[in-house]
Amino acid sequence: LDELFELRAFLKYKLLSAELEHTDTSLQIMRPNRDVPEEKKTNYIKNGMNTEKKCMQVHYLKGYFLLRYLAQIVGMEQFQDFLRVYVTKYHGQLVTSQDFLKLLFDVCPNLSKEGLSTTQICTEWLDRAGLPEPLLGYKIPTELSLISDVCNQVQLIEKHCAQKSSEPLEDLMDILNFKPICQDQIVLFLELLLDVAVPKNILDNIREKFDISCANPDIQHRWCELIIKNKYAKFYGDIKNFLLYHQAMSTYLYGEMVLSGTKKQTSIAKECFKELLPYMEEDLKETLRKMIFG
Repeated sequence: LDELFELRAFLKYKLLSAELEHTDTSLQIMRPNRDVPEEKKTNYIKNGMNTEKKCMQVHYLKGYFLLRYLAQIVGMEQFQDFLRVYVTKYHGQLVTSQDFLKLLFDVCPNLSKEGLSTTQICTEWLDRAGLPEPLLGYKIPTELSLISDVCNQVQLIEKHCAQKSSEPLEDLMDILNFKPICQDQIVLFLELLLDVAVPKNILDNIREKFDISCANPDIQHRWCELIIKNKYAKFYGDIKNFLLYHQAMSTYLYGEMVLSGTKKQTSIAKECFKELLPYMEEDLKETLRKMIFG
C-alpha cells in the first residue's frame, strides 16, 4: 500500500510540474489575499472571475503535497487524529489557512519541535509561486518495485528504439513481459513514454496490450498525449472520443493539439469544440475559444 501511495504521489508531482509550466505565475499562489486585512478577506475572492482558474489544478496539487509533507513529519496516525479534530471543530464553516495551521500546531506540538512555524509553512507553500522548496529535487523512487518495473520496461523500449532493431515487435513485448498489477502503473508507463520518440508499431502494440479503448480516463488521457506528441493519425479517433466524452479532463489536450502545429489535430480540436458548444459551461467555453482560435 505504501508503494501505491508513492506511485500516485509521483504521478501527481509530474502533473503539478506540467501545470506550473502552463499556469500564470499570479495563479500559482495559494494565498493571494495574504496582505489583505483579516476583516476584509471575505469581501471578495481574488481571481474569482478568471475563467482560466477553473481549468487548473495547481492549488489542489500543491495542497495535496503540503498535507503529505505535514503527515510525513507528524506521522500518519497523529495526522489522521488531527483531521478528525478539524472536521469536528470546523464542520460547515469557512476556514482560513491560518486557522487550519494554528489548530494543526495545537494538536501536533512536535511540529514546533521540528523547527517549523506557521509563518515558515505559509512562506514556503502558500505565498510563493512555483514548486515549494521541500519539493525541489523530488526524484522518482525507483527502488520501489511498482515503479522500478515500469522504469525497466521504458528503458528496454528506449534501448530498442535507439538500436532501431528489426526484431518483430510481438517478440520484443514477450521478452519485456510487462504485467502491471495496478492501473497506476500503466499511467506511469505512458507518462514516461512521453519523453521517448515511440515508433508507431510500438504504439500499435501498446494500444492492444493494455486495451486502451476500454481503459480508465487517466490512462486514456496519457494515451491521447502520446498520440498527439507522436502525431500518429491512425489513432486520432481515440483523441476525438476522449474530447467528446471526457469534457472535464480535455482542456490540456486541446492546448497540446493546437501547439502541435498539425493541421489535422487543430481541425479535430475545432470540430470537437463546435460539437460540444451547446453543452459547455460559459467559463470553459471562453477558455477553449481563446486557446483554439486565439
